[in-house]
Amino acid sequence: MPDISVEYLGLKLANPLIVASSGLTRNARLIKQCEDAGAGAVVMKSIFEEDIRRRDKTFKDTLFLHSEVSGYLDAKVGLIYGAQEYCQEIKKAKDTVSIPVIASVNCAESRWWLDYAVQLEGAGADAIELNLSVPSIDLELSAQECETTFREVVSAVRAQVNIPIAVKMSGQLTAPQNIARKLVEAGADALVLFNRQSGLDVDLKKRLAFSTKGDQGLSNPHTIYYPLRWIAILHELIPEVELSASGGVHSGEAFVKYILAGATTVQVCSLLYRRGLKEIPALLDALTGFLERQGVEEVAQIRGSVTSDLPIGTRDQQRVEYIELSKSHYLEVDSTNGGGLVYESHPED
Repeated sequence: MPDISVEYLGLKLANPLIVASSGLTRNARLIKQCEDAGAGAVVMKSIFEEDIRRRDKTFKDTLFLHSEVSGYLDAKVGLIYGAQEYCQEIKKAKDTVSIPVIASVNCAESRWWLDYAVQLEGAGADAIELNLSVPSIDLELSAQECETTFREVVSAVRAQVNIPIAVKMSGQLTAPQNIARKLVEAGADALVLFNRQSGLDVDLKKRLAFSTKGDQGLSNPHTIYYPLRWIAILHELIPEVELSASGGVHSGEAFVKYILAGATTVQVCSLLYRRGLKEIPALLDALTGFLERQGVEEVAQIRGSVTSDLPIGTRDQQRVEYIELSKSHYLEVDSTNGGGLVYESHPED
């Protein structure tokens, strides 16, 4: 039987499947269920910087410079953890399971919670995943300033803790490859591609705008293509950096594709919400079956083995791709009873 064990963040995992930060990993009892289902590791549900900042007496005066935000968080957002409760759950989980438990912090600034990073390490977290998605609509805030903040956060945390650090990157970056390299230089041991951004929807009856990620916040199979592309690109550009893929895994094929593209581990969430933890062994069976059909003994042998006619992500590759797609065309159909235009990709001439 092929060996599907991996090493990620210096940790030994029985397999590359990680249950992503979510409600599925919010406490020790649920983490144990993930382990029993076969997960190689878990990322705990994120504690938000705002959770930690609430202990500071200046919290309401400083939070985004809008005092009403504090009341909104308390009344409607329902932040799950207090700082101490989060550490207690880590300790309980470490006493309960043998798989790695990775703490997760969703943060905007380093100065508010650096001391807390030491507490996470002391509680027994095997590593820390920093979610650095901080969207801004400030007209005066440049992309360079945002990226500088990201690097400062990573550098500050690296100076505080000895456990490994993974950084969950935003997909909304002008040059992901550049900031990826800088995050590694700042102290990141691995990169997670990508976190999911919230969009906007409108309640037509109330004329009320609200944040949403669509479909109850869950991904779909089409979500895979953008992070898959960047996993392949970054594996080619900085092969020494461990990559964890996140988004769009709804089948065994998708799971394998990420590893072929260069991912060391694959984080799964939405599929498990929809269909349950029973999907974990199904995904692992798909990986094992693929390795057996390929005559491969270890999963490491296929990591990053995907090939392309042209280097993925280069200008030439993207231009050729655009030209190829433009050869496809729309077919007109009878629109009397619906229909309209049907897109035919790669038509036969």
